[in-house]
Amino acid sequence: LARSPAPSKRKFPVPWGHVAAKAWGPSEGHPVLCMHGWLDNANTFDRLIPLLPRDYYYVAMDFSGHGLSSHRPAGSPYHFLDYVTDVRRVVAGCGMCNFASLIQYTRAFRTYLTCQRIKHIFQSGIFQMGSISLSARPKNGLKSLMC
Repeated sequence: LARSPAPSKRKFPVPWGHVAAKAWGPSEGHPVLCMHGWLDNANTFDRLIPLLPRDYYYVAMDFSGHGLSSHRPAGSPYHFLDYVTDVRRVVAGCGMCNFASLIQYTRAFRTYLTCQRIKHIFQSGIFQMGSISLSARPKNGLKSLMC
């Protein structure tokens, strides 16, 4: 396997600082938003993304208070519903209209279900403990993913 280029670092402003993210692939590629699980961070995707098709634009975000993202102000909750605004800011900051999502573990999945009301997400891949399954097939690419 050829080594993938290092991801670029992204920052999206929020009132309490920024939401950090890493991006792989061509920015003109179809966007895939990668969301980590509870007490995790965007580094979760470092070994997975290089194995996926390279013509997509993968953006792995750190939810607020995780990884390199700013913590919310003292006394603010970290409820999964509060992460919806993080997702919306990253989606808007990347100029994503329709995007696929790759979700790791339960908390990110609950956020994903809530975000579906935004009506931007058209496909989701969910992985846990080394397996990946796609809940729907996109029109082009990422048709079957199992590891």
